[in-house]
Amino acid sequence: MQDVDITVIGGGINGVSVAAEAASRGLKTLLVHTGDIASSASAAPATLAGTHLQHLSALDYFQLNSMLDELQRLRTQAPHLIELLPVTNIAGEAIKEKGHSLVEKYFQGLRDKAFASVCGDKLSPAAQSLAARIKPSRLILAKAQQAQKYGAEILTYHKVINALRNENSWQLELESQQDKSEPHKTLTSKLIINCSGYWANELLEEVLKVKTRCHATKEHRTQFFFKNPLPAANNLYPQNFVLKLQGESRHAYYVYAIDDQVLAFGPRKCDQQGYEECIDLMQDFIDTWNNNALKNGLETRLTRDHFIHKRKAKLALIADPCSTNDSPMTAPLLDLDNPGKKGVLLNIFGVDPALHRKVAQQALDVLQPF
Repeated sequence: MQDVDITVIGGGINGVSVAAEAASRGLKTLLVHTGDIASSASAAPATLAGTHLQHLSALDYFQLNSMLDELQRLRTQAPHLIELLPVTNIAGEAIKEKGHSLVEKYFQGLRDKAFASVCGDKLSPAAQSLAARIKPSRLILAKAQQAQKYGAEILTYHKVINALRNENSWQLELESQQDKSEPHKTLTSKLIINCSGYWANELLEEVLKVKTRCHATKEHRTQFFFKNPLPAANNLYPQNFVLKLQGESRHAYYVYAIDDQVLAFGPRKCDQQGYEECIDLMQDFIDTWNNNALKNGLETRLTRDHFIHKRKAKLALIADPCSTNDSPMTAPLLDLDNPGKKGVLLNIFGVDPALHRKVAQQALDVLQPF
């Protein structure tokens, strides 16, 4: 039987970051994931950060500043995983977003200040708005390699199927997801960190046999991929900038490139009530694209035939257990379960790829007394 200090369950951005942080502190760390690394909901091929007002909508200035600090740090230390791109309209003209409210203007001011220190000569947040395009799947792989460098063991295609909570430890039973005939692995772990995402409720109730004040709420997010309809003659290369498409209301879409031929937007909340919601979102985007093209004198029209793929994911968000409001929180939440001297469990709900490092540090700080 193997003995470890910490078992991390889940190989998304939270899981690999926590494993790297734990191993860097000299703890014998095991990461268990049911699939391959970077196959989780948080592993989009590319996405945007620093364009939304999610944190400010909840008046969470601390999380907003933390997000911008981490984007700044990532741009300095891992420039291959993040790009700062100018925001333009569909005609390729630079946009300087001014905001419609004090909250939006405050956010844009903070974003400009954060990005200014890492801009090159060609970019100036004073003259144009910038967006950060990050690569979460590659970020997860990089953090997994870092965890291994510090000594963490990563066990993919394995699932925790049984758990026994003892005095000051857990006894776990793992099953291979590739070869069911393979003998089950057993181990003793002092602590468990649950980063299993939308599988969190099932893990807590059916495997760990734990009832906590927190429950994950599945929120469906969909990322849409479509062929670039912009004519090459326009000399528009979306891989070098982010398109902002303004709708009839203040609602806007941000479009970014996956490669030279494929563009994407999202992940966006949809498919909560069924497939039609996803179709409605796609049609609204098509109408917004075509209206923007018409206003800018472009004959390029977008149709449903341009769409080639939809990547659906389920994020495990959580309502604040200290609030009467059931709305999901806009930042990751740590839930410590420590009944007496029994084995310690820390659950991490919610995800923000930009905040992965700080979430991991906070998790290990919380566990320090144990």
